[in-house]
Amino acid sequence: FAVQPGIPLLDALEHASVYLSCAEALAHQAPTATRPEHGASLRWASQQMLGTARSLVQASIDGMHAAKSEGDA
Repeated sequence: FAVQPGIPLLDALEHASVYLSCAEALAHQAPTATRPEHGASLRWASQQMLGTARSLVQASIDGMHAAKSEGDA
């Protein structure tokens, strides 16, 4: 997974929000999974979505800092 340059900030943050919502839903489902392997898969998927959301938020922050630095130059 890589965040590509030029993605509008609002788009990146909206996608991060969707990933966080999905990760939350999966985390709530994992403890009640009917089979142990399903719970493990749900936890893994939740972790992947959290990592993706974190990357989107961090790339957004980095982009804001870069834009501010360019404006200050």
